[in-house]
Amino acid sequence: MVPPGVQKQANKVHLSSETLKKRIASPSASQYDVLVTRVRSENGDAEEKAMSRRKSILIASVGAICAALLASTTPASAASLNVIDSSDYASILGTEVDSVTSTIDGIDGTITSTVYEGTGSASGYYVYTYSIELSDTSVSSIDSVMFEFGSTPVVVAGIGDSFAVDDGSGNIAPTSAYYIQSSETAGFEFEVNLAAGETSTDFGLFSAVAPATTEADVSGATRTGGRRAGRSAVAAGGTATVLSNGVAPVPEPTAAFVFAIGFAVIAARCGSKASRA
Repeated sequence: MVPPGVQKQANKVHLSSETLKKRIASPSASQYDVLVTRVRSENGDAEEKAMSRRKSILIASVGAICAALLASTTPASAASLNVIDSSDYASILGTEVDSVTSTIDGIDGTITSTVYEGTGSASGYYVYTYSIELSDTSVSSIDSVMFEFGSTPVVVAGIGDSFAVDDGSGNIAPTSAYYIQSSETAGFEFEVNLAAGETSTDFGLFSAVAPATTEADVSGATRTGGRRAGRSAVAAGGTATVLSNGVAPVPEPTAAFVFAIGFAVIAARCGSKASRA
């Protein structure tokens, strides 16, 4: 028989051991609170890091969109307008595809646009050519013409994507050309304005797309004195029908920019609310 004192001490040890096991298996309220707080803290840190990553990705995406939109509003083909002579010009002109001569509404003059199948270095492309003429009685001068052009002009070896012809006639040639991708607009500018009775040289660009008609905007000035307009002149402009390579609709850059900014603000607010919840 085990003495009563020894049994009592044994029971104490046994009970203490069981209690310890229970405490380990089932933590007390204070221990539980510590564990829950720790789990919540760890989960909160993970959520905060995930939210931070999402915000970083969103900001980077919006930045890329804005950069693309800003880039698209600048000339995509900024006109290294090349001057070619008559023989080089003749070497790239094949069969005539179409030709249109149109009166410029609002200005006493005409624009002739002719499209050829390209030959030589322009083989496989269409050659779009233009010339402008003002009547002898015109009181206006012309400094630029622009029109919708449905795709980026192609580059032809030895010439580039746009040209003006020096035919030896002394006719005025444009001095620069441009293509704005966002609005699909091609344009030519004259440093010396066309005046009454003057005709431009042929100028143009290249495309892989067949022609269609579109409207051109012609700008210049109305003479108030002297042979050439510009010093004392009132702005003038008109429209005419020209051949182009078709027009494809594009998103309005400003609207897309505003949408991107609005989306970023909404997403940031939602993220902020979620992180506080």
